[in-house]
Amino acid sequence: MNPAYVQTVIRAADVPFPESFAIVTAYNPNGIEQDEALNLEADQALEQLLKKKRFDYFRCSGEAPKGTWKEYGWGIDCDKAMGISLGMQFTQEAIFWIDSDVLYLIHLPDLSEMNLGSFSTRVHPLT
Repeated sequence: MNPAYVQTVIRAADVPFPESFAIVTAYNPNGIEQDEALNLEADQALEQLLKKKRFDYFRCSGEAPKGTWKEYGWGIDCDKAMGISLGMQFTQEAIFWIDSDVLYLIHLPDLSEMNLGSFSTRVHPLT
């Protein structure tokens, strides 16, 4: 898993956050950089699936602290198992799980979790 995920800065739409939710992206499957057009297509497919399943969701992004990379995704009001399932469906290496202001990084191949500390200290307004 890319060690940069541990340092990710989260940007999110200005909405009330659920007590627990997943952050899932469809960008760069398997951690392999894709063309922007392919990333946008995958992002739209994920959003359409969220609409179809009638999830409450909001726009998020994850980025390097110095802004060298950014991936758009969605904050999804769902349980952890569904967040994992969505991440796997879009062939992601990991997802973020937030529970009671604790941010976890879940590595999807083996489902190991890393506690990254307080979500509220890492989240910033979406730009």
